[in-house]
Amino acid sequence: MESFQAADSHSENIYIPDLIQRLWKRKLPILLGGAVGAAVFFAVSWFFITPLYEASVTLYVNNSVSQENAGYITQGDLYASTQLVNTYAAIILSDSILEDVVHDAGLEMEIDDLAKILEMKAVNDTEVFTVSVRHPSPETAAEIVDSIARIAPEQIADIVRGSSVTVISYARIPQDVVFPNYSLTALMGFGVGICLVSGFLFIREMMDTRIQTAADFSRWKYPLIATVPDFLDKKQADYGYYKKKDGKNKTGTVPYMLLENAPFAVQEAYKTLRTNVLFSSPDQEKRVILISSSLRGEAKSTTSINLAIAFVQNQSKVLLIDCDLRLPSVAKYLGLKQSPGLTDLMLGMDQDKSVIHVLKNGLHVLAAGTIPPNPTEMLGSKKMEHFITQMSEQYDYIIMDTPPLGMMPDAAILSKYATDAILVARQDVAERAELDAAVKKLELAKAKILGFVFTGATESDRRAYKKYSYHYGYSRQSSYGDLSDLPKKSRRKQRGSFTGEKEGDKS
Repeated sequence: MESFQAADSHSENIYIPDLIQRLWKRKLPILLGGAVGAAVFFAVSWFFITPLYEASVTLYVNNSVSQENAGYITQGDLYASTQLVNTYAAIILSDSILEDVVHDAGLEMEIDDLAKILEMKAVNDTEVFTVSVRHPSPETAAEIVDSIARIAPEQIADIVRGSSVTVISYARIPQDVVFPNYSLTALMGFGVGICLVSGFLFIREMMDTRIQTAADFSRWKYPLIATVPDFLDKKQADYGYYKKKDGKNKTGTVPYMLLENAPFAVQEAYKTLRTNVLFSSPDQEKRVILISSSLRGEAKSTTSINLAIAFVQNQSKVLLIDCDLRLPSVAKYLGLKQSPGLTDLMLGMDQDKSVIHVLKNGLHVLAAGTIPPNPTEMLGSKKMEHFITQMSEQYDYIIMDTPPLGMMPDAAILSKYATDAILVARQDVAERAELDAAVKKLELAKAKILGFVFTGATESDRRAYKKYSYHYGYSRQSSYGDLSDLPKKSRRKQRGSFTGEKEGDKS
């Protein structure tokens, strides 16, 4: 496969087929560029280039030898007559003949200008040759060559003894423009437009530092462990969530995995992520998984919630902790109370276990709690370490939703409590440099990085996932059914049944 190196902090392979695939996604602007190019070229040729018409006469060359041997013509006779064509062409371009033509045709031009528009050539290397003229006026073009047909033979006979020129056909007034060729010009403009737009997009793709395809993750040594498709109904939902209303009061937003009719591709993606996490350390019973991203808006919290639900569906006891003490979102997405939560437990203000919300599907959720003035110090405290250790004894999996690494050091600090770390990168949002910096921060913190989750991926990028990632196979039929055949109308009707807190959980 063709590739070349781009200057960067890492040796980065840019794959030509992937770039072509990206350009194909933008085929509409490319075709539009071609259409604009064709229109521009056609308009320039139509309005700014003077159209030319071509008229011609056909002449036949005789020589004395051919006349003496009228019964037959040898190859030598034919060769001699062919050579005379070049001689006659030079004679026709002489000043004396051109002056006579200018006078005979009543032309208002110099003989040098007339010589420039004359063209003489043999017809397939025979004794026949044509004299052609291109002129803006079709009548003038015909008049010029007819004048040559009347004047040239007599003067040629006087100059070249024993030979003569016979007129085969006189000129007809041309009806069609021979230059410019409007169809060919428009076609050239179409090609130039496509090349220019494609070149511009190609350069822009080369300079674009965003993560756009699964191939972009090949620059790091860590694998791509899941590719999550771009969710449906974006106009009615936040990324990865359906908004749910109870009468006039909004009760929260519902993650896809909490819905019975969640799209099949979404379920497949998160259960593939669960499977890859399970097989990454099959002998480790207790897991504390840190999930972060390089920037905000990359579906980090979405991934945390859905991965936690996927583990619950696998009969595991799971605690989801919102460790983003600056802009927490887990409680908001699940329709839970923000406080009391993690920070209140750290400060000893609320030791009641009811601070941990228990959803009907069995997922345990600990909200962020009251926003503290010193979140970094709180997350790195001994109390936090003791709390994670204590919770690790009670749960099979602890999922920590942490702030983006590109903005705050919180996730790097929390990585010392985690057995695994996962980085989420959203298509056309994550920057390679920012993601590179996030990887380095986790490496400096000596975190065990499992790999990347690629979110918001298009269909083609999900197909490319198998090429640039690893995943462990499992039976889709034994794990979950194919829900992709549900009609949209049915999906909307069945958004319902948000699984909230257990009865009696007042927190």
